[in-house]
Amino acid sequence: MEKLIKTIGLFIGIGILNTIAFTFYLSTTGLPGGEVGMAPFLIAMESGIAIVLSTVIYLLVRNRFKVTTIRIILIYQVIYLLTLIFSGVNPFDGDLTATFKTLAQWTYFVSFLVTIALLLTAKLISGLMTNRE
Repeated sequence: MEKLIKTIGLFIGIGILNTIAFTFYLSTTGLPGGEVGMAPFLIAMESGIAIVLSTVIYLLVRNRFKVTTIRIILIYQVIYLLTLIFSGVNPFDGDLTATFKTLAQWTYFVSFLVTIALLLTAKLISGLMTNRE
């Protein structure tokens, strides 16, 4: 039960980190709030959906595979990217304006940066724990 709570906490943390990182990017663009004001809400919704789906996937595979922190991060990010794709966040859509194309591209890029940062942090912590023993 403790592992499940830690895993769900990690999923929630990653979702919050994705939302905060995207909101930070959005605040640096100078775009008018009327045009992109709901984008952080969309990212938060996508993160919530990814948290629920990732938890279900984790519950299904936890007894079959050794689930490490790195795998937990990758499970969440793959589910998150799939939810973005299925919800229609497509930077290659020809009908999008330049603003929304850029936002869609940055949505994926921010997710990639968050994933890399989390994987590096997990590796660093894992290495420190190994050296401590």
